[in-house]
Order: sequence, then structure tokens, then C-alpha cells
Amino acid sequence: LYDLSHDRQLEVIRHVSLGLLEEWNADYGLSSGLQMPQALLRSWLDHRIDPALGGRIHSFLQDDCQISPDTPTILYNGHWYPNPLAFYDQAIETPERLQLRAVMGHVHNDLHGDNLLVGQREQQEPDADPSYYLIDLAMYQSKQYLLFDHAYFEFTTLLANRGQGSAEDWEAVVAQVRRYRSDVETELRTDDFGLIEIIETVRKGVADWVNSHEADRLSFMESQQILARVAVGLSFSHKRLSNDQRKKAFYFAAVNLKDYLRLNRVDWPKHGQELFIERTDAGQAPVHVSAKQTTIPIPSGARPAPAPPVPAPSRNRFSLISLVVAAIAGLALFAAVLGLRDGQLPGPAEVVSTDDALKALSADNGDISQRPSVAVM
Repeated sequence: LYDLSHDRQLEVIRHVSLGLLEEWNADYGLSSGLQMPQALLRSWLDHRIDPALGGRIHSFLQDDCQISPDTPTILYNGHWYPNPLAFYDQAIETPERLQLRAVMGHVHNDLHGDNLLVGQREQQEPDADPSYYLIDLAMYQSKQYLLFDHAYFEFTTLLANRGQGSAEDWEAVVAQVRRYRSDVETELRTDDFGLIEIIETVRKGVADWVNSHEADRLSFMESQQILARVAVGLSFSHKRLSNDQRKKAFYFAAVNLKDYLRLNRVDWPKHGQELFIERTDAGQAPVHVSAKQTTIPIPSGARPAPAPPVPAPSRNRFSLISLVVAAIAGLALFAAVLGLRDGQLPGPAEVVSTDDALKALSADNGDISQRPSVAVM
């Protein structure tokens, strides 16, 4: 997917987002009974949320962020956010009314652009939907809570493009894609609008499917969608990434949990411990982070193949070109002086033409059309 132009990416993403639900999960079902939100987080995260099973999120928050995992609230840049670990561990009791009946089905569990292959346009009918192929099904689950793949694709797209940028850029782009309007004042970079367009395209596919299949359960569906983003942020907090990227992932989870609590009208403490995210080099090349490989360089769009190396001109040939260029410049200057002396601008007839210069080169060097050359304009 990363090798396509932006417009082509949007076309494919629009089809994939809806197709993951409409086609791949045509046989989707509902959970048996109502489930607490912690049950969904536990199912998506499995061992990653449990320190006894090797989960690293609690120790990361304790040791690297200097924040107690059971602290209900974290503070970042003057704003409060609920601590997802405290929410999961029920440091504050979760109201029973947050139970939901969730949709379940087939989940890829590692859906990012490197695992999405796209058919060539010339191999398809002009008006046909783009063909695509999902690869690397090592983490596939046949019965899992849905919408995790969509959240995973959103987050990996953001992390691939802004994960190694500044904390300010990360805060700005996350604020732009959250459920509720944010009071974060950091401005978006100009090139962030393409990222926002990708995220909106993913969510449009989900919204279309919900309206067609689960329109009478909009609140449950939106809650599940936001909880999936919380789970993805926590999942990447568990991965062996840089501390900076893990903090950004944890912040992403906390921002979405704040939206979840607001959607469900849950009151939460507003005071807590400070989270610090260090500023990193925004000029580094973007990386993509997958479940198995931690740093995979990705292209920032369609890139042309590199041009073949051009041999440097020989000393004699370089000297000849330099003399011709100098002669053209000298004659042009001389003509300009004459024109200004007569109160006129020099006309085209007074400037040595490029054809004359090429004839001079050709006379001494034979046919130059088949040889590497330098054009000076």
C-alpha cells in the first residue's frame, strides 16, 4: 500500500475498510451476553496486559514514565487524561451500565500497509473495486472482538509518519483524530492533512457498515470502536520500541479512553501524575512498526526508481563545455551592454542560440546525441 500515490491509497483504504466487515466478516456474530469494557481490552491484549504473563506495560509506566500504574489520572501538557491501566485494573470501580454486547468475527491482528498488497490497476476493469490481498496471518483469530484491525491500521499509519517526530506534532495529530473536539492548541503541520484524510477514510467504512447492519446499537458500536483504539495504544506500549514511541502510544490510549468516558458520561478524577514525552528529531526518516519487526523503513508515497549513474565528463570535454558556456555568457553580456547603451533592451537576435553552442560541441566531438552531456540553462 505504501508504494501507491495518496489518491490511490485512499481508494484502496475505502474499499478495504468496508470490505473487512462486509466481506471478510459476512458471518459476524454478537458476544454471548453483555461484556464489561475490561473484557474487551483483555481479549484484544491477552498476555500483554498481564505482568504475570510477561506483559511490559505496567513496568514501563512504573519505571520509564515514573507513574504508578494504579494512579487514576495522568497529566500531559496541562491537560488530564485517564490512566488506561488504572481503568483496566479498576482502580476506580467501573459502572455496570458500561456493559455492552460487542460484535465478533475474524481479526487479522497485524493490519498495516506492509501486509496489504494491492492489484495493479491495469489488470482490473476500469470501474471495478481495487483488488487487495491480506498477507501474514500469523496472528489471525477467527473469533475475536471486531474493529481492532481498523484501529491498528489507523495507529500504525500515524506512528509510521509521526512516531519519530516531535511530541508537539504527535499531540496535534492525535488531537485532530479523536472523537471529541480537543482544547490542544498545537497546530497541525501542513503535510498532516493527508494523514487525517486516511484516518477519516478508515472510519467512513466502519460508519457505513454500522449504519447498514447495527444501526439500532450505535452507542455500543461507537464504544467498541474507541475501546479498540485504547487497546491498540496499550499494545504498542508493550512492544520493544523506543521509550519515546511507547509513551506516544500510551498517550494515544489515554486520549481515546478520555473520549470513551465522555461518550458514556463517566466522571473521573482530574488530578494525577505528569507524563513527559521527550522531543525527538523530526527530520528522521519515518518507520513502520509491526508485531514482529520493530523498525521497517517505508516510503512516503510513490517514489520513482533512481536514475542510472551518469559518468563524469572527461577533463578535455569539461574544459570545452566550460569555454562554450563562458563564451555564451560573455556574448550575452556584451549584447546587453550595447542594447542599454542605445536605450534598448537586447533582442533575441543578439543572443547566441543554444543550437550554435551545440554545433560547436558537435564539430569537435562528433555526434553528441549518443553521449552523456550537461545542459546549462
